Amino acid sequence: VLEDPQQSLTLADVQKPEHATRFKAVAEPDRQLGFGVTESAYWLKLHLNNSSPAPREVMLEITFPRLGHLDFHVLSADRHLQSSQTGQLLPFAQRPYPHHFFVFPIKTPAQTTQTVYTRVQTGTTMNVPARLWSREAFDIYERGDYVSQALYFGMVLAMALFNLLLYFALRD
Repeated sequence: VLEDPQQSLTLADVQKPEHATRFKAVAEPDRQLGFGVTESAYWLKLHLNNSSPAPREVMLEITFPRLGHLDFHVLSADRHLQSSQTGQLLPFAQRPYPHHFFVFPIKTPAQTTQTVYTRVQTGTTMNVPARLWSREAFDIYERGDYVSQALYFGMVLAMALFNLLLYFALRD
């Protein structure tokens, strides 16, 4: 994690050796990152290593939907760069994966290492609960999430219809 209080650092800047040494390791990687209410931008850096003989796809999920701007960059070992921008203040259609949270699919070729940079900036509370999923595990999680939402809204709809029928029958 690298704090950018002036919100001025670019991807090229954070890759330079003088800034690369300022990244701090997360003390508890299983807990969400919380920075409180801040005007600073934060850069997150993650190294992905696929040592298997087959390519893999992983999903980086950030489950705090109120983040204003997220800039996502994947830098492969051969210096090829993939970038995308999203956030609460940008159109939903601009998201790299259509989901109610921020999800970034990352393709990792066989026997390669990639570096993922994410720049997060918001005017509200800065919480970054990030999870890295295999594509298969994410699909199972997403399906279960949609089923639970469908059950919830189905019950709400059934209760509303029941109350509507009571109103028509009793006029109360």
